[in-house]
Amino acid sequence: MHNGQRHNGMRNKSEFVGLIPLRHIIGKYSLEERNLERLKAAWPLFVGQGNCQISRPISIRQGLLLVGCFNPSVLEDLRKSAKKNWPVLRNRINSVLKLHLQRMEVVPSDPELVATRSVPTSLSESVDPLELVLMHYRNSKRNFIK
Repeated sequence: MHNGQRHNGMRNKSEFVGLIPLRHIIGKYSLEERNLERLKAAWPLFVGQGNCQISRPISIRQGLLLVGCFNPSVLEDLRKSAKKNWPVLRNRINSVLKLHLQRMEVVPSDPELVATRSVPTSLSESVDPLELVLMHYRNSKRNFIK
C-alpha cells in the first residue's frame, strides 16, 4: 500500500493530495445549465419576437425543454401551437445548438427578472469593495483577540 501501490483497483486516500480535477466537481446538470443559457440567448431567433415577449425557456432536463409562459390568457393557445410546431422547432434547436431535446412542456411562469447594476448616488456608496472587506477583517480580528 506504500509508494502509490493500489489495492483492488482503489486509490489510497493519500494519493488525492493537491488539486481535484474540475470534471469531478462539475455535475451532469452544469452542461444542461450551459445549454439552457445558450438557448435563452437564441430564443428570439427560434420562436420570433412575438412569442419571445410571452415565453422563455426555464430548464432543460433529460431531453425535456420546459418553457414558461408569462401571460395566462394565451397559455392554452401557446400550448396548442407548441404541440403543433414542436417537431420543426426541436429540429432547429437540436441542429443549431447541438442539443438532444425530445419533448417540450409549456407551463405558467413569471417573467425572468433582469439584474440591473445600481449606480452609486453618493460618495459613501462608492466605497471600494476591497476596503470594506479589509475593514470587516480588521474588526473581526479585533473582536477575536479580545
